[in-house]
Amino acid sequence: MTVGGVKKSSTVLKALKMLEEIGNHEGGIALSDIASVVELDRSTAYRLLTTLVDAGFLVRSEETKKYGLTYKLISISRFLLANTGPDDLIRSKLAELSRLTQEAANFSVLDGDQAVIRLQSKGSHLLSVAFKIGDRSDLHCTSIGKVLLAQQSDRFIQRFLSRPLPKVTPQTLTNPDDLLRELEKIRQQGYAFDVREFADDMCCVAAPLFGAHGKLLGGINFAGPITRMSPERMRELAAILQKATKELSDAMRSSTPDD
Repeated sequence: MTVGGVKKSSTVLKALKMLEEIGNHEGGIALSDIASVVELDRSTAYRLLTTLVDAGFLVRSEETKKYGLTYKLISISRFLLANTGPDDLIRSKLAELSRLTQEAANFSVLDGDQAVIRLQSKGSHLLSVAFKIGDRSDLHCTSIGKVLLAQQSDRFIQRFLSRPLPKVTPQTLTNPDDLLRELEKIRQQGYAFDVREFADDMCCVAAPLFGAHGKLLGGINFAGPITRMSPERMRELAAILQKATKELSDAMRSSTPDD
């Protein structure tokens, strides 16, 4: 396999796809199922899975014969996890936001061309949007994605807009000019809305979170069913988020020694 003139290892890519797929199954996944997903014959899939088990990345249940992830992935990510910001302060603020609004509050960071949920506090509404830590979303069709994209360099944004953007729902912005205008509006007002752009029955609101020295750490968002997310409610949540992210930034600034 050759991409951009550089020869890639298709075997490594298949193994990585296996890890991603297995990570999406809480109770593990069987050989036949994983072979089907990564489009390999059973013998080749078994060989790759056995290699990953021997390397300590996977474990095979003797009872169910299914494969699951081990904590080795966390072990090799320890420096990344240790340098992703003041998590205790963010967790505390997320819990405060959930108590105040009854909505689930998510803290997400930029990872490549996607937003990924890192921290979360559950809401108390019976009807809620069931996002999980580790869930990913494209930048152009979610409030959190647009908030993160709006804070990137012109070069990053132009590169992102140079490729086709999938139209996830009829409301998704896919025209580069429209999206550029939306990003400028987000920068000016300090928050972003997603009104049925990611799912037909869902609305979201997000605000960016900056660290002690003004560096973008990520963003916090609320997501809820459209039946609860009226325009008035979304404006109310946007104001709550802006206040919360400012308080968080101030708290980080006061807890960080001056250089």
